[in-house]
Amino acid sequence: MISTFGGIIISQLLKILVARPRPDPSLINQISHFLGSDSFPSGHVLTAISLYGFILYIAYTQLKKSLVRKFIIGFCLSIILLMGVSRIYLGAHWFSDVLGAYLIGFVWLSVIIFVYHKFKKV
Repeated sequence: MISTFGGIIISQLLKILVARPRPDPSLINQISHFLGSDSFPSGHVLTAISLYGFILYIAYTQLKKSLVRKFIIGFCLSIILLMGVSRIYLGAHWFSDVLGAYLIGFVWLSVIIFVYHKFKKV
């Protein structure tokens, strides 16, 4: 939960700081019109990495090798990868918005895993 909420907060703070507009519908083929928030970073991608990345990590480190473990890992990886593709396909974000969200998300996930290990030992 902390991982996901932290990812959302990071995303919203960066959107305010960067204030990059979403792609202009006249420049690209948008599936839908996206109003209300700025573009960088992709909050959907950052949140997906925060949530599904941590679930993937827990499954990889805590579950015995099994079909269930493989399914959970594959499912989480698929969600993380397809989220970025979908945001670009829908015209909600530029490629750089999604790439930035992946980079920021993986840094945030690394911090969460580090903190998880610190508290796990206590």
